[in-house]
Amino acid sequence: MRFPRLLIPAAVTWVGAAACSAAPTLAWGAVLVAFVVASACLGCSTVVRRRRAEYRPGERRTGPVVITTLLLCACAAALFGMVAASIAARAPDRQPEALQALGNAPVDAEVVVTGDAVPTGSVTAAPTVRFAADLVTVSDDVGGLEGLSVPVLVFAPVPADRAPRIGERWRVDGSLRWNAPGDARAALLFAPEEPELLGEPPAILDWSASLRSGLVGLASTLPGPGGELLPGLAIGDVSQVSDAVTESMQRSSLSHLTAVSGDTVHGGDGSGSIW
Repeated sequence: MRFPRLLIPAAVTWVGAAACSAAPTLAWGAVLVAFVVASACLGCSTVVRRRRAEYRPGERRTGPVVITTLLLCACAAALFGMVAASIAARAPDRQPEALQALGNAPVDAEVVVTGDAVPTGSVTAAPTVRFAADLVTVSDDVGGLEGLSVPVLVFAPVPADRAPRIGERWRVDGSLRWNAPGDARAALLFAPEEPELLGEPPAILDWSASLRSGLVGLASTLPGPGGELLPGLAIGDVSQVSDAVTESMQRSSLSHLTAVSGDTVHGGDGSGSIW
């Protein structure tokens, strides 16, 4: 069995992405190193290719192996460099210094919902939900920040009319708690009071939300755990899954199915698109 050579650049890219995500301040330096390594490998492969023409008949030729190795290293360095550049360019937007300077002080925030609202433990005495969102504006007693795009996870009491839906814009009064740099969500936003709806989602997201709600409604009429799990497997909606089913899934190490399968169908970026 031949060794899967493309596994090398893939492994280097994944490991490099994990390292840069944990330490984004080093990402631009990693980009420079990757560029130098890729250039050096391409240059060396060109030299080896030219020297192959000078080999005499009967000599052992290792040129193809060396060239292949150098090209694989160049591909690995190039892929890693692109990933590192993406992380470095996005890092200031994920955790703006001006926003971090506010600390845990109460803020008035506006968020755009990017994920389904899921029932969770209570931050206050009232039942609460959590949902993924992009923090777009923040204001406090001193001033405000606009034009933000900070991925956050919001914990808030359940609104009186309905839970937030993907694409909607909500006002949330609460405090921020920053996560580690490598976390999928840059911060947690805890709200002691119910959020306020400010804007409806775009038409395409509103249409897809209706389809999603219809699927959840139909699945709720199905008997047994299958009806509870179907929305999670299809669109990542686990709001109907009972505690008993959740515990059984965790014991059998299958709880990832509702997260991974649902994200694949409805779009891991929270866009609500179905593909």
